Amino acid sequence: MTNESPKAFERLYKSSEENNIAGKEKRLEIERKIAERHDGPEWSHRKINTKVPLSQAEDFYQKSIRRAIEKDEKLAAVALERDRTYKAQFHFNEMVEEREDAHR
Repeated sequence: MTNESPKAFERLYKSSEENNIAGKEKRLEIERKIAERHDGPEWSHRKINTKVPLSQAEDFYQKSIRRAIEKDEKLAAVALERDRTYKAQFHFNEMVEEREDAHR
């Protein structure tokens, strides 16, 4: 039995070492795939201080305000259906009043 112990130990150690190496390679491959998914877009071709044209900035601003107002209106409607009070998250009172006047 003493002759077999070192051989068995070496065989098991070698098997374990192969499994460790295979496991490490698999973990590194998974890590690479995850990193690829989280890579951002390549911006090196753009100038660092690229400015958004005013027309696009205004359009973006108006769309974001409109979406915020619509969200507030939806939340207020749901609160009304459920007999709850709703405090607006966004404070665009003038814009909401203008929008209501436009609908009349």
